[in-house]
Amino acid sequence: MMLEVGHTWADPPYTRDVIEEAVRALPPRAAGVLAAAVRPIDMMAFARTLPDPFADPGGPWWHRRLWIR
Repeated sequence: MMLEVGHTWADPPYTRDVIEEAVRALPPRAAGVLAAAVRPIDMMAFARTLPDPFADPGGPWWHRRLWIR
């Protein structure tokens, strides 16, 4: 999934997908450090977005939010 052609870093769900992929690929200690660094950004992003009533309920939270630019 990393760096798919046609996607941009300005697309928050795609960017968060890449970060999540990195967290899952790292050894546990490094994954914890990255996850802890991303957590405050996630909280801010969650607070600034709205629930998407049409999103797949099984997807990650960032795919279930409406991102307003």
